[in-house]
Amino acid sequence: MNIRMFKIFFVLLLVLLVVYLAVGRKDNSGVEPVAVGEVLPSSTLKPATSTPTSTSTPTVRPTDTSTPAVSPSPAPTSTETATLSLRKWTVSEVGTFISFVGSWFWSEEISFPQLPREGDEVVQLLTGEFIYTRATDSWSGPAERVDPDVVCAWAFQKLGEGYGLTIKINGNTVDEKTREERWSQFASEVGNPNKEPYCPQFDASSEVPVFDDAN
Repeated sequence: MNIRMFKIFFVLLLVLLVVYLAVGRKDNSGVEPVAVGEVLPSSTLKPATSTPTSTSTPTVRPTDTSTPAVSPSPAPTSTETATLSLRKWTVSEVGTFISFVGSWFWSEEISFPQLPREGDEVVQLLTGEFIYTRATDSWSGPAERVDPDVVCAWAFQKLGEGYGLTIKINGNTVDEKTREERWSQFASEVGNPNKEPYCPQFDASSEVPVFDDAN
């Protein structure tokens, strides 16, 4: 083989090699494949964040500055107080209180020391609105205006102040008792909780209170 034939053979071999490579780079569908290189994430790029969608209700926790609204509890009501405030005396029961308790304090002719009447609503009501009729031995007056709790508290207060202790007739002392003794007298009349008129301040089952004589 001479040099010229060798060159021709080399050229043909090179052409076949090029054709083979070109045919090998095509697939059966005729689409030329494209090489995809590996892409490394850039240090300057941040991954995309997605906001999750939740159907559940988030739990709200109170902060340090949040102040819970607290409804004040209602004040407790004493059953005994509520019951006493609803008490009402009949005209006859009011008359019994006047006869055996009240009149010992305000009878101007016989009680000593004299009880001031000015500004005293209890005295003005009981002495000005209630009338005793001797012929029928009965009382008349607006019993619905009398609050038993008020008049009972009034009597106990006046006794503590020293009124109703001494009874004088024509200047002569006919009856004189200590506060404790007068309390026992009133308790025998208005100290029975099972019947009216009843004053809890003079409850006969209670111990006799000790009053301060300095009042």
